[in-house]
Amino acid sequence: MTVSMTSTTAVEDIASAAPAAHLWMHITMHRDRARSEAICRRAHAAGCSAIVLTVDSAVATRRPRTEHTGIAVDPHIVLPNLG
Repeated sequence: MTVSMTSTTAVEDIASAAPAAHLWMHITMHRDRARSEAICRRAHAAGCSAIVLTVDSAVATRRPRTEHTGIAVDPHIVLPNLG
């Protein structure tokens, strides 16, 4: 199972809930390499056996073609794997 770093459930909680699962952690590289490393170390400590690394989307971009839809991310959503 691949756990996203932007999951709303902490990787440790997923590992506890599925102790027999083979976990991988998907991360996107941050400009702050120490932060990326900390996420990788946390995933390893939680039992993840691999890192799935995305390096081609390091910058959030405007999406003019979808801005008119009014769809937005709920500002109250917590992303515990980024902390």
